[in-house]
Amino acid sequence: MNKFSIDLHCHPCMKPFAWSFDKHGKPGTNSTRDTDRSSAWHYDPPQGNDTLPQAFGVTKFSQSDFATLTYGNVRLICASMYSIERGFVCMEGLDTGPLADICAKLVSSLGANRIKFLQENKDYFKDLQDEYAFYKSLNNKVVRYMNTKRKYVMVGNFAELEEAIAANEQSGVETVYVISTVEGLHNLNTGIDYSQPPNEDEVMANLIALKDWEYAPFYVTFAHHFYNQLCGHAKTMEGFSNLLLNQDLGLNEGFTDLGRKVLKALLSKKNGRRIYIDIKHMSYKARNEYYNYLKNEYPAEYARKEFPLIISHGACNGLISERDPNYHPALQKTAPYMYQADINFYDHEIVEVARSGGIIGLQLDERRIASTAYKKKLRVSGSKTEQRHSNSKMLWNNIQHIVQLLDMHDMYAWDCMAIGSDNDGMIDPINQFWTAEDMDDLLQYIERHAYDFFKDEKTILKNDYNRISPAEVVDRIFQSNAYEFFRKYF
Repeated sequence: MNKFSIDLHCHPCMKPFAWSFDKHGKPGTNSTRDTDRSSAWHYDPPQGNDTLPQAFGVTKFSQSDFATLTYGNVRLICASMYSIERGFVCMEGLDTGPLADICAKLVSSLGANRIKFLQENKDYFKDLQDEYAFYKSLNNKVVRYMNTKRKYVMVGNFAELEEAIAANEQSGVETVYVISTVEGLHNLNTGIDYSQPPNEDEVMANLIALKDWEYAPFYVTFAHHFYNQLCGHAKTMEGFSNLLLNQDLGLNEGFTDLGRKVLKALLSKKNGRRIYIDIKHMSYKARNEYYNYLKNEYPAEYARKEFPLIISHGACNGLISERDPNYHPALQKTAPYMYQADINFYDHEIVEVARSGGIIGLQLDERRIASTAYKKKLRVSGSKTEQRHSNSKMLWNNIQHIVQLLDMHDMYAWDCMAIGSDNDGMIDPINQFWTAEDMDDLLQYIERHAYDFFKDEKTILKNDYNRISPAEVVDRIFQSNAYEFFRKYF
């Protein structure tokens, strides 16, 4: 198999799907013409001031369209599909006064017709199905750009993935392989009208329909930005966004009765293939309820690592636990530089993920992977190479923290990490690594940091099996860990 990068969480079609909406508010065609903004192959790299932070992190440029993915040698992705929550676009006064600028920036990224649709949308599941159909419409279809042939191929299980790679690797067609995922179970039609409970029959019927997809989701991110009436969510907004968007309802709460029914149905094999749970965006309380649920309901299976904990796009917060919100004395070189909020993960959770046979997709959002002070410290005014070397330390700091944490627990530390960029998912990307096109470059800078880490005489690793080569470090994080995870569970 050729060397390529894998991304556990990105949104290639969020923008092109949005731009396909016509003036009547209906989704249209996934265009085969890469010059059309409604094409999944539309290449729109950052230019000029595009890299300045935008409203809610929605960048004007494209970070993970399929052309950009091929340029960055990202050839296998978990494509995150979801209907954007009404809480983003139904703020009072959004179209007037100081909020008008926010609306204008959203429109410039997603299109006025899509924004209007989202403001009126009362059927998240229908919108999700339309996005899924948008992906399927160009599945396995060759598009041509100048003298280059490209396509993406959707796969429903690991056997199909291996078959697709074998069939296409030597074809001369640049191919991206796509695994479906869903972000936020509001998509089952919850969290639309808080004045009344969700329609349980409708929710469960939508869940069964989801499992019946030809390319059923490998995993679902259970929570998202706003209360979905299934489980509590962690706070994601900060700064100006926090002033505009109200996430208070359901914040930091646990599972509801309906949420537990949905959880059980997703994990069951009696109603279709098991869909795994991504714990990103869950409140800390809900996450702990989930860990305990697995240990109590499936003790033998959990011990056999049949229910891996998945963090599709996350980071460390550097703290031991909620009850002990301090740094471990042995992790003082990494922990103080983390973003210390419970949208990120405590040390004890990182250990639990690794023990479960799970995986951590490290995200590439500056707001999540580093403290404000650390980001400022890393800003240098030298050459692009110097800036990239410095800024990439944000990601490396999380890698080093996980490695030394797991080594302290006498665990092999290098098989549970991957990349889950969250590109095109409303993120503020690492400076100088703006899009998936920069993934190969990011890999090379992480390899440099790994070299420095092992060369440093002050590096503490008590287990020799955690001293591997820098080349193996990046092979594991950017490709083989995720691929082996798919082999076991997909």
